[in-house]
Amino acid sequence: MGLVHARIGKHRWWFAGLIAFQSVSVAATLYLPAINADLIDNGLLRTDVGHIWTAGGWMVIASVVQLLAAALSSYAGTRAATDVVHDLRSDVYDKVATFSNREHQDFGTPTLITRSTDDLQQIQTFLLAFGAVAAAAPLTVLGGAWMAFRTDTGLSLVVVVAVVLLGAVLGVVLRWTARVSRRIQDRLDAVNRVLHEQLMGLTVIRAFTRERFETERFGLENAELAVATRSMGRLNGTFVPAVMLVTDLSILAVVWFGGHRVTSGHLPIGGLTACITYLVLILGAAMTAAWALMMLPRALVAAERIRAVRDAAPVLRPPGRPTGSVPIRGGLELRGVTLRYPGADADVLSGIDLTVEPGSTVAIVGSMGAGKTTLLSVVAGLQDATSGSVRLDGVDLRSVDPSVLRGHLAIVPQRSLLFRGTVASNLRLARPDATDAELWEALEVAQAREFVAAMDDGLRSPIVQGGTNVSGGQRQRLCIARALVAAPRLLLLDDPVSALDPETSARLLEALRTATAGTTVLLASQRTTGVSGAERIVVLHEGGVVGDGTHPVLLDSCRTYQELVAAQDTIGASA
Repeated sequence: MGLVHARIGKHRWWFAGLIAFQSVSVAATLYLPAINADLIDNGLLRTDVGHIWTAGGWMVIASVVQLLAAALSSYAGTRAATDVVHDLRSDVYDKVATFSNREHQDFGTPTLITRSTDDLQQIQTFLLAFGAVAAAAPLTVLGGAWMAFRTDTGLSLVVVVAVVLLGAVLGVVLRWTARVSRRIQDRLDAVNRVLHEQLMGLTVIRAFTRERFETERFGLENAELAVATRSMGRLNGTFVPAVMLVTDLSILAVVWFGGHRVTSGHLPIGGLTACITYLVLILGAAMTAAWALMMLPRALVAAERIRAVRDAAPVLRPPGRPTGSVPIRGGLELRGVTLRYPGADADVLSGIDLTVEPGSTVAIVGSMGAGKTTLLSVVAGLQDATSGSVRLDGVDLRSVDPSVLRGHLAIVPQRSLLFRGTVASNLRLARPDATDAELWEALEVAQAREFVAAMDDGLRSPIVQGGTNVSGGQRQRLCIARALVAAPRLLLLDDPVSALDPETSARLLEALRTATAGTTVLLASQRTTGVSGAERIVVLHEGGVVGDGTHPVLLDSCRTYQELVAAQDTIGASA
């Protein structure tokens, strides 16, 4: 649990308070049987009413102290556990925020969610349970054994044997618990992965009537999780009877041997009751500690999975000596840019050489899988090239401070994404201080003003998570408006009109040409019709540049471009 150890120092006062208050609580608890024995032997058996009142008063004081100390230790333990997990959750979030697309793909969204929620909850549950016995259990066992030894040496041996037997049972159970815990977490990952995929593809599943197949697929994963969970339940079910058996046999042994010692005059009745009480306290503390330790294997598995996220070496590392805040004009230069994913047989991008002048607009066209989206992600600093370099205004992108780069860059992703809030809050994601007038201006360029104005609350109209309460075309236009609000020096548009009809698409692209004058624009598109008027078109095929020029030039010289145009003309004619 090195993850926890590294954060104990920050919250050391809560941990110190936990140990201090538990020590006071245990001392008061162990004092009570001794007072009770004294009350019986020197008060009840001698009919000394004054001594009974005195001993009873001390029992009340000890009980109040024990209650207050236990309450304070519980509060300190809860604060310590929740604060540590709060810090861990923040660390995981901050780490994931630095991941490139590659790390996100390597881990997968479902497992990152599981590790940020369920795994951390497992650690918190263990810390809460452990905090309740961190000092109390060992102090109760040691202190109870010492008090039992002071009361009667012979009976104290029974206590020692009982603790050893309980420890042996716990060792066996913990060994199996570690194995089952890993199975549970892995199965939980699998269930989340299938459920996430099904929820994201619900429309497709229904369209192809695959509900029964997907239900069976989820059922198989769910059954595997249930099997692993039942295994843990059986371990818990085995542990409880075993502990109760050890407890009952131990109490029986103390009563048996203690009764003989009482009748022989070697042990007073009060001493026998004290020994029984100490035994119950010791076994109770040991059993509580055992319950906490049974949570340890699952917490260790969770910590290992969280450590894998925390220690993951990001492909995109912040520069050791980043370039400071410098004026960015938007000039780009790609030299030999190649990108291949680990384990892949072919390059996604292969030897890209491209120069883009500041303030120019370059359309990047190609069929699906040509590498358009990947090229934009490399330029945006979301992925790092395997070889080659990307220079922004002559400075290698790897040495540019990411915050500086992203402060001058805006991107419209291929998959339009809106966040829960309002139209205005989504647009101001790019620039929080943007005025309403600037928002309406961006909406006008994005051909979104009309439908936003028609909403009941205009800019204050609600947007649900993912923007599913607006159409796909409306989401796409709102994403374009959001990028325009940022007033970037470098604008990356990934198939920005794929969900729009030809008429709206043409109006939008024409408005963009005017609104982005002076801005460097890279516009990736599968359609050649919308970009045929661009001042420059770059054609990608299988990750490489196979054409570069204007529409007329490419029609004469680039076979790939000719095929794209011909295919789209055919589709347009048939439509």
